Amino acid sequence: PPDFTFRAPRSGSEHKDIYRSIASGIGGTAMPKWKGVLPESDLWALTYYVKWLVDLRDTAHARALHDALIHAPAFVPPPEQP
Repeated sequence: PPDFTFRAPRSGSEHKDIYRSIASGIGGTAMPKWKGVLPESDLWALTYYVKWLVDLRDTAHARALHDALIHAPAFVPPPEQP
């Protein structure tokens, strides 16, 4: 997925635009349709999270977050439970 702290969404950066992209998917890409798969509350939670990332674009906070993630240790999945 794109890094929304450095690039704006192509389909618009207002809540309604972001929701539409999440709910309907983006044709010709790997972004599937999530409406009917996720509860409506989750679609809106994702919308507000992406909007928060978009609003961080070109800020010191975005650069600090990017640096922290770049230097974070690699993810190690927990061991499988028997």
